[in-house]
Amino acid sequence: MAIGHIGKTVVFETSDARILNFQKFRRTVKGRWASHSRIGLKPRIQFLGPDASSITFTVVLNAEHGVKPRTTVENIEKLILDGIPQTVVIGSRKVGSGQYVITEIGEEWERILNRGEVARITCDLTLEEYV
Repeated sequence: MAIGHIGKTVVFETSDARILNFQKFRRTVKGRWASHSRIGLKPRIQFLGPDASSITFTVVLNAEHGVKPRTTVENIEKLILDGIPQTVVIGSRKVGSGQYVITEIGEEWERILNRGEVARITCDLTLEEYV
């Protein structure tokens, strides 16, 4: 059953053959503000407009769950290095109003088998809204 996706490159799903899901999904939406000093008074703040939102989450890539950890990481790295904006979908709804770029991946290679085959990688992903 599909959970969501980042473009067509990363598809989150749970089935008998494959489990690829995320943990600690966090979205930050914020505004831009300027602070103006005033003599003898507290500063006054002024709303400048919306700021780009960001998303962070953790993904466990586990070969025992039908995922190819190293291939998946390489596909994500390609999106980062090429700077290709992607639509993020959870369930059947887009996250936010636009597209996102993956700006960072932190990889923890947790299990490596003989001959260097990677069996499990935990990734922390950071995405920024593409405006």
